[in-house]
Amino acid sequence: MSTIDKNIFEKSGARGCSNSDYNIVKTTCCNTYFVEDAELNDIYFNPATLKKVIDITYANSCPVCGSHVWDYSQLVELPKERTDWQWVYYLDQEIVESS
Repeated sequence: MSTIDKNIFEKSGARGCSNSDYNIVKTTCCNTYFVEDAELNDIYFNPATLKKVIDITYANSCPVCGSHVWDYSQLVELPKERTDWQWVYYLDQEIVESS
């Protein structure tokens, strides 16, 4: 299940594909929110410009803090605090991890 509005996200510049599924994720190193394209293995790390995207299979360090020991996890629910990514959330939707 996607946590991000695909239409809004792609109209705003995400490169995606027909099977792209976007999720809000949080890094383990600096607790920064990113948007993940689960289909293409892309991470969008700058909410101001979707042109800043990395392919996670080639990322050696966190694009925000530079840590070489980093990972991210998909959120079980949308962040309660304000984030710069709120413009793409599905409003009033609780997110449940699938097994």
